Amino acid sequence: GAVLASILPIAFGAFDGRWKLADADHAEAMSFVARSSASSASGSPDGQAAAGSFRVLWLGAPEVLPVAGYPLADDLDYALTVDGTGTFPDRLAAPAYGSTALVAEALRAAASGSTDRLGRLLRPFGVRYVAVVERAAPSRTHALRRPLPRGLAASIARQLDLQGTEIDADLTVYANDAWSPVRAVLPDDASAVLDRPTPFAPAAAGDLPNGVGVLQPTSRADRFTGSTPAGEAYAAWSSDDRWHLTVDGRRQPHREALGWANAWSSDAGRATLAYASPPLRLLSVLLQLALWLGSIVLVVRWRRRLVAES
Repeated sequence: GAVLASILPIAFGAFDGRWKLADADHAEAMSFVARSSASSASGSPDGQAAAGSFRVLWLGAPEVLPVAGYPLADDLDYALTVDGTGTFPDRLAAPAYGSTALVAEALRAAASGSTDRLGRLLRPFGVRYVAVVERAAPSRTHALRRPLPRGLAASIARQLDLQGTEIDADLTVYANDAWSPVRAVLPDDASAVLDRPTPFAPAAAGDLPNGVGVLQPTSRADRFTGSTPAGEAYAAWSSDDRWHLTVDGRRQPHREALGWANAWSSDAGRATLAYASPPLRLLSVLLQLALWLGSIVLVVRWRRRLVAES
C-alpha cells in the first residue's frame, strides 16, 4: 500500500507526458520579439541589417525567469538574451561578464529614482526590450507566481523612454525608445564620445548617437559579415583586441569604447568581424576531446572484457 501511494503522484504527473509542466511559455507570448529578430537578420541582399542585433533584458525572481540570471537583490534576478527570448545555453548558469554588472548599475539607478530614462542607460548595451516577469508561464497556466517588489515595478513603469505593453497579467514588455543595435556603425563625430571612460555619462546626457545595424551572424558564433558604411564601428560586448574587423581585406584599428566595449574607426566596404582564438584555446579543446575519446575507448574495452568473462 505504501509503495502504491508513493508512486501515484508520479503516475498522475506522467499521464499526459508533461509532468505537470505548463502547456505554454513566455517565448510563445513574446512571438513579436522573434519577429524582430527575423527582421534584424533579413537585411538586404548584400548583408546590411534591416534593424540590427539586440538584447532582451529580463527582470524577475529567479524561479520565474525563463533563462539563467544574475542576482540584483534578494529574490530578484536580471538576465540578458540576444536576438530573441533565449536558447538552451541561456538556461544554464554562467558567471557575470562584461556588461552584466553595468546593466545592474543602470537598473539600480532606475530603482532609486536617480534616472527616469533607463532606456538611455541601456542603449550602450543594445537592449531593445525589457521584460518584467512575475510568473513562470502565462497566467492561464497557473504556474508559480513571484511578484516584483512594488516599488521597482513602479520605477520601471515611469521611465520616459520605455513604452510598456502588458502581454499577460504577469508579463509586461517595455520597448526601449533609445535602443541602438549591438553591432552598429555610428557617425564619425561619435569618436570622442566612444573614447569616454564610462557608458553612463554620455548615455544619460543623450550624447551617444544612434547607430546603423551592421554585420550579420554566420554559422560561427564568433564571426559576422556584411557591408558597412564608413564611421565608428561599435560592438556591445566586452573589449578584447582579439576581435578583428577587416574591411575589403584591410584590418581596422581596434580600441576600447566607453570603458568596456569595442570600437574601430572603419572604412566603408565589405566587412568581417571575427574573433582570433589564442592557440592555447585550440590545444585545450583538442586535449579535452582526446580525453573524452580515451574514456569512451576504455569503457568499451571494459564492457567487452566483462562480456567475455561472463
